[in-house]
Amino acid sequence: MELHKIDIELAFLQADKLVEGVNGRYFINPPPGSPEAGNKNIVYEVLRPLYGSASSPRALHKTMDTYFKSEGFDTIGFEESVRVRPAGGKYSEDIYVSAHVDDCLLSCKSLTVMAEFKAHMFNRFFGTDVGEVTEYPGCGLVRDRRARTGHLIQAGYAERVLHVFNMWDYNPVATPLDPNVRLSKLDCPEVVDPLVHRKYRSIVGCLSYLVNMTRPDLAFSFSQLSKFLQYPGDAHLAAALSLPSAGLCKRDNQSGPVVSRSRSAKAQ
Repeated sequence: MELHKIDIELAFLQADKLVEGVNGRYFINPPPGSPEAGNKNIVYEVLRPLYGSASSPRALHKTMDTYFKSEGFDTIGFEESVRVRPAGGKYSEDIYVSAHVDDCLLSCKSLTVMAEFKAHMFNRFFGTDVGEVTEYPGCGLVRDRRARTGHLIQAGYAERVLHVFNMWDYNPVATPLDPNVRLSKLDCPEVVDPLVHRKYRSIVGCLSYLVNMTRPDLAFSFSQLSKFLQYPGDAHLAAALSLPSAGLCKRDNQSGPVVSRSRSAKAQ
């Protein structure tokens, strides 16, 4: 199975405008830098979805949905961002598409069929053919075709987390959370220290991406820390600081800290 990526450039501007506003039209004041900036007697009519407009993501989704349906694609289950086109007609192989805003992940057994579909798609959307996937989205992908395996790796992201919170030189611990300590609401202060609050939320937020992608083994510890996001105390912060030590710092005598594990799956 081949796995390629397409990046749609200026995606919102390529979307079809939604019928909204007054009689299907809406207007904005002249933006800064335009010849009429500051002139209250002039307005601009919006002809394309703009970046920063609340309706632009919906416009892009509807535009892409209309295009994929015209090509014979259908959504898979309840996930509307993943589509499949069964083999038949102008494409002799099944084609799978996963759309993440302006990034499209394409999967097909035939490179020829995939190239044909890319050509049709670029007739509608201007973009870049990135080619074979090595990263998506923000997660490294390593494939071993001979062994028919694929690995998702977040080493780069994990390294950044450790450096941001000055944990690069921390010693690893055996478990994500101390089994002898039970976090409690009683540890929450009446008045939260803003510095503790900010650091605690930052650590837990950074770890959520790891848990969702490649580190499900940290899910329980992450769920426990998430209970105290509003009123964290010193005990909660100490527990949050120990989680990266357990999950990301693993000492290797030859190459130094190993900062990520990977999730692998048999390739089809």
